[in-house]
Amino acid sequence: MLVIQRYHKVGAPAGSFPAFDIGEAEVVLTSVSLFPVDSGERILLRLEIGWEKPVEWDTGELEVAVRHGSKDGPVVYWTTENCFQEAKTTETFAVEASGSAEHFYLTVQSAEGRARIKGPFLLEGRVRRTGKKDAKKQP
Repeated sequence: MLVIQRYHKVGAPAGSFPAFDIGEAEVVLTSVSLFPVDSGERILLRLEIGWEKPVEWDTGELEVAVRHGSKDGPVVYWTTENCFQEAKTTETFAVEASGSAEHFYLTVQSAEGRARIKGPFLLEGRVRRTGKKDAKKQP
């Protein structure tokens, strides 16, 4: 049996804000907090970002990161995305809880200013615990 123990999702739908340019400075789009959690529990994080290239560029480029603990904390996920017109970047990944409260920050940047956030964007976190009935022992 799989139980969702904690859940937090924060974001903004497309059309709820004017599109904005992303430059070389790292920008926090949103964050989630999960608590209480036990050290060692598995945290599933899902991100989604709708973005496009500015008209003056042939291609767009966006660096996406998820930071742990603070907006300047260690990076637990990172990727560089490219597009010819527009894109929706989505990813799901897992991290292990290290404390009683966990905070994650979705950040973006574009070294040459080749990205515009148009939405939607979101960060979602889930703490999952396996029930004792179905927990499998490792050999």
